[in-house]
Parts: sequence; C-alpha cells; structure tokens
Amino acid sequence: MKELKQDLKRLPHLVVGLFILGVGIFLTKLSLMGMAPWGIFHMGLSQVTAIPFGIVTQIVGFLVLVISLFLFRVEIGIGTILNVLIVGPWITVLDVLFPKSPNELVSQIMIFLAGFLLMNIGRSLYISSNLGQGPRDGMFIGLARSTGWSVKVVKPLIDLTVFIIGSFLLLGTGVLFSYVGIGTLIIVLFSGYVIGLCFSLLGFHPSMAKGYSISRYIRS
Repeated sequence: MKELKQDLKRLPHLVVGLFILGVGIFLTKLSLMGMAPWGIFHMGLSQVTAIPFGIVTQIVGFLVLVISLFLFRVEIGIGTILNVLIVGPWITVLDVLFPKSPNELVSQIMIFLAGFLLMNIGRSLYISSNLGQGPRDGMFIGLARSTGWSVKVVKPLIDLTVFIIGSFLLLGTGVLFSYVGIGTLIIVLFSGYVIGLCFSLLGFHPSMAKGYSISRYIRS
C-alpha cells in the first residue's frame, strides 16, 4: 500500500492535466482550423454514428485500451483508467456548454492556438505525473516494444492510419475541411516540441518513468 499512498499524492497533478487536455482537444475542434489525427478519427466516427464526439472519444479510448492490453501487454495505471473516464465526458460537457463555433477567422485562430497549447500542456502534465499513460499514448509505446520498431516510426504510422480512416469517414458529410486543415499540420509537426519544452520545465524525462501497472499496489 506504500506505492498507492505515494501515487495518490500525485493524483491532483494527473487530474488537472487530464481536464486541461480535454479543454485543449475541445478548443481545437471548436476552432474549425484542424484537429489532431485521433480527433479527426473520433469526429469521423461521431458523424457516421451520430454519437456525440466526447462519448466516441471515451468508447474508442476503452477499445484501444483493451486491444493494447491483450495484444501489446501495455501496463495499466491510474492515469490510464482516469484518461478514459475523464477526457471524453469532459469534452461532452464542453460541447453542451459551448456548441457554436466562431465565424470570424481571428477568433478561430486564437481559439485554435489556445487549444493547441492547452492540449500539449495537459498531456505533459498528466504524463509527468508518472501514473500511467492514456490508451492512445500507451498503444504506440506498446506496439513499438512488441515490434522492435522505433517510436519515431510507430507513432507517425498510427497517426497517419487514424487520420486516413477519419478523413474517409468524414467524406460526404460536408464537414471534412472543418476538421482537417492547417491546424492538423501544426499539431502533427509541432506538438512534440511543445511537449518536450513542458517536460523540461516540469523537470521530467520519459526515462524517469517507473512501472505503471496498478498490480504493483497489490505486490507492495
């Protein structure tokens, strides 16, 4: 139980990061300037199934978690579970509170930039809490470990795959270019730099991470 008590002290760090991450994802969607590949995938599924974006995010997160657990032996931590439980529902709440996107280009740019920064700051915060990665982040790490391929190769491949599928699902809906745009390119090219800077400011490096599995609470 010693491990659990130590980890619970970092729980606020994790939860704040997840809420900020949710706000960032929501704002990039609201801006209509372009979303991240996974966001486009979720939006495509949302348009096809008529299921709210936040709920789709939660469902996909759960499915990715199950796949990663059985195929790639990804370890599940508190952060992994809370990522699924918090981010999707939080985005759904924000969708209800702020349903309309701005029409003015300046407003769209400002909202996108705020979303871009908050999304990466939130991701950096929750990962640096060292309580476990979310399903999507854990998936590419697990796949890289299973195949022996570099993360630099695996992550772009996964991002490209979900981007293609999401874009295909959005074809014919009339909203493809509302969610695929210059913002998508910015997110793909520059998110890594922002996350790296945030890690430096937080005094965290991925090599500092210890075992994430919640099973260690039982062992301790």
